[in-house]
Amino acid sequence: MVLYTGEKVVPDGLTDEEYDSACRLYHRKLGLWWNYPVSDYLETKLALGPVEKLPRRKKLPALFFNPMKYPQLSKLSLATGAAYARSPRGYKSEKAWQRSLKEQYGKLAKDMEAFAGHSQHMLVSWAEIGPADGAKLRQLADAYWAANNSKKKKEASKKLCTELDSLEGSLNRLLAGLSPELLSTCRPQLEQLLRISQANQLGIELLEGNTNRQADFERLLQEVKEHDKEALVSEKSARALLTEIETALSAR
Repeated sequence: MVLYTGEKVVPDGLTDEEYDSACRLYHRKLGLWWNYPVSDYLETKLALGPVEKLPRRKKLPALFFNPMKYPQLSKLSLATGAAYARSPRGYKSEKAWQRSLKEQYGKLAKDMEAFAGHSQHMLVSWAEIGPADGAKLRQLADAYWAANNSKKKKEASKKLCTELDSLEGSLNRLLAGLSPELLSTCRPQLEQLLRISQANQLGIELLEGNTNRQADFERLLQEVKEHDKEALVSEKSARALLTEIETALSAR
């Protein structure tokens, strides 16, 4: 049995056509070695999304999912891989992910969804895989920057801050309610995303003219930067928003 990783070691999906082409090249049906949620090439990031973008037409003769070094956290993604293996044709990644969250996290499922939704996409110069991080927050942030009058800006700011408030609540409940075993593996990212979210809220207040929070914002911003190297999370969404806010404040 030959196991295939796709056209890269860590590719952004594998189509039926690409799989069939590889099988013809090797003159056999290939098994699949899928490098998600493994994170040994980006150890400060947690891969907590569903497996996605895999061949749909037929079951594969062998299927391996490469996990992170954190067994419990890896189960969130691996359960979606099991759902795919059972029925490639009927597999729906988001539905499988939601089921996995409910089964594994119970009352904390919605809070874990909020956190994990900001820690799915793995990206380095030679690899890209996993759903986009913080898609809703990114959309709200883009709407905030695009608002071209005071009324629209106020509405966009309210929606954005509501989303940040909700995220902070989830992160605090996870920090208080997750088992010590789980917290030992994800606390750095939980706490970093909380810092980022709080700093974003303070930054928006400053942009709206509340200069009383300047010192608090600068303190949190510095803390975020100090922890960037040890805890990577929501790089294109929540973390990117903080950089955008810092740039906007500096331009004033």
